[in-house]
Amino acid sequence: MKSTNIFLAIPYSLFSPSFYREVGGTWRAKGFVYLLLILVVYCLLWVLLLSHVVGRLEGVMQTHIIPQMPTITFSQGVASVNQKMPIYIQWDKYDKNSAFLMIDTRENPASLQQSSAVVSLQKTKLLFKESENKISQKAYPVRLNMVLTQQEMNTYLARTVKWLSPLGLAYAFTIGLFAMYFFNIIVAFIYAFIGFWFNALHKAKLDYLSILNVVFVAFTPTLNLRSIFLWLPFRLPYAVLIYTAITISYLFFGIKANRRVS
Repeated sequence: MKSTNIFLAIPYSLFSPSFYREVGGTWRAKGFVYLLLILVVYCLLWVLLLSHVVGRLEGVMQTHIIPQMPTITFSQGVASVNQKMPIYIQWDKYDKNSAFLMIDTRENPASLQQSSAVVSLQKTKLLFKESENKISQKAYPVRLNMVLTQQEMNTYLARTVKWLSPLGLAYAFTIGLFAMYFFNIIVAFIYAFIGFWFNALHKAKLDYLSILNVVFVAFTPTLNLRSIFLWLPFRLPYAVLIYTAITISYLFFGIKANRRVS
């Protein structure tokens, strides 16, 4: 039987019983290569999105956020601002409800809970609003001594963006790819035990490695869907449950395609 081109495996994994029979019958270690291939595609899309987001965020920081920031002086871990407070930093300077940062270094600062901000920069600590009823805090290091001006903020922003240059993105791609590859292999071993039950149900007589290859291919529809939602402005509700159900459904489909007809 002619072997299917591994690049055609992505569309064939969505509908072809004959392709799943090939996977279960002949692939052996080829499934590990296939998993790496589809994760390379997914990570490339993720890095492209990261580059796009960083570019937009840099523009927002330069034009909207940093111009609103006062000069903040830190002396031995104590912050001070020589302006009337509280100061609200907004994503949109024309929308008071878009404030995300409140700066108030007075002895008795304004309440974070009663503001629309989610972060409060106070005299000796940062407060974070995790929910309406939960506030966490992070104290400044005692040795923190610096004057944070708008010019300094633009310098730090430029350094961060430079780190996320092609070299930085290549680093993020490499780390992300290997992390996802090993994570998906571990998850595949778990799904393979479910595949054993499907294997017995359909009398497919596949060995463990063959079932594992079917699992790798069954990941494809989920990764396709994840790639689409990467670029959408909203997230899929109950995503983990939906992705799990899709993977198990294709695993069932793939094992059934390998059943032996008496």
